[in-house]
Amino acid sequence: MYNALGHVHRHQQLVKAPARSEYAGSIFRVNFSEAGMPKGYNLVDADMKGNLSVRFCELSSAVELHNVDCSATDWAQRLEPYRDRGYTKARVHADDPPFNLQGEIRAACPWVARIEFARSEQRKTQRPTVEALASTGIATVESMYRSFNRDVPEDALTVVRQLYDEVTHADPDA
Repeated sequence: MYNALGHVHRHQQLVKAPARSEYAGSIFRVNFSEAGMPKGYNLVDADMKGNLSVRFCELSSAVELHNVDCSATDWAQRLEPYRDRGYTKARVHADDPPFNLQGEIRAACPWVARIEFARSEQRKTQRPTVEALASTGIATVESMYRSFNRDVPEDALTVVRQLYDEVTHADPDA
């Protein structure tokens, strides 16, 4: 009548399963993509007649995670409301952030667990799709890879070449 499934972070039900099947989800938030996601457990009541009721019981004790966008000038005001409310990831939008901005944020806001810098050039750059790469030569693929990984080691490029050959069935002697 009911399958209790585990090892998935998000509470969800499998809709095409032969019996009601649900992941209760983790009772802990483990990364910032789970910010605002309810955490809890399923309370299942089943009897011998086949009656089944499932109720999700949310835990209010789960640590809160927050994602906050800010700039190099307004970070203090934007982060302050999250003091004593779990952990926060700050995404600072700045093309040329001050030298020790990350250190300043960490010193002033110890509840900020992660700091990311977003530069406008990164937002404008489009990553190529697999379809777009399908008819592209290895030199172009390497160039694209270097544009996203400026300090790519040579051994990583060797792996990229091997994957390219495998996917495109390229003749290594051609």
